[in-house]
Amino acid sequence: KIKHDGYVCSVAFSPDNQYVATGSFDEHLRIIDVKTGKEKHKIEHGGSVYSMAFSPDNKYVATGTGNNLRIIDRKQLLETSGEVNVDKIKGVRKINTHGYTSMAFSPDNQYVATGSGVYFRIIDVNALNVKHEIRHDGIVRSVAFSPDNKYVATGSGNNLLIIDPNTNQELHKI
Repeated sequence: KIKHDGYVCSVAFSPDNQYVATGSFDEHLRIIDVKTGKEKHKIEHGGSVYSMAFSPDNKYVATGTGNNLRIIDRKQLLETSGEVNVDKIKGVRKINTHGYTSMAFSPDNQYVATGSGVYFRIIDVNALNVKHEIRHDGIVRSVAFSPDNKYVATGSGNNLLIIDPNTNQELHKI
């Protein structure tokens, strides 16, 4: 039986439906085999894993902790066994900034939209730099790309923003 030692903050299925991953206050990302229910990987992050997401092409897993966004090569991750520190996995890339409460990959796999405190950011997956940033009135709790990659929606406080990810233009505030 898999037991977390802290609240589970996020869950996501891999695009191939083979795995489900959890991020937790216990500072671990866990990868669980859906068919067997067994934990395949336990990745220590040194801070609560508030958010995580698989890329649509299944090449990456992104994790968000109190001060880091990490992009983990899924192939390298699956070559690990037992419990391992995330920074010991080959090819892990990270960007330091404030806590990540939500994240989503773009449908084309090029960007990760993040909620980080009162900031919404679009981060380039390859260059690992901030492409766009918008300050919100409250903590950004949820982000999502539209399936056609033309819009990003963010939820903050009692506001919904719809944003053009190419121009960073706020299209609607609801």
